Amino acid sequence: MRLANSDVVSLGAAVCVPGYSGVGGWTLTVTDGAVSGLSLERNGRHPPPWFKVAAAANCGQSGAPLVHRGAVVGIMNMATPRVLKKGLVQLPV
Repeated sequence: MRLANSDVVSLGAAVCVPGYSGVGGWTLTVTDGAVSGLSLERNGRHPPPWFKVAAAANCGQSGAPLVHRGAVVGIMNMATPRVLKKGLVQLPV
């Protein structure tokens, strides 16, 4: 898959997540959804680029590509406020 600049993704953009979800077992599954949130600039500083996605994603899809218009714009991951506060997770997009 080709990579795309994540700047092309806007709120409400259609995305899909391929992966081997815990629900499907060893079967490749693709779930469709939309970008429901974006990280924003605060006090002139850019936070790590995060998308909040309204797509069913299960444990087997961690590390799966987030696809928009046939190109990878992110990597699926789950982060909790505790992890983000400590700065343990940073996601290249």
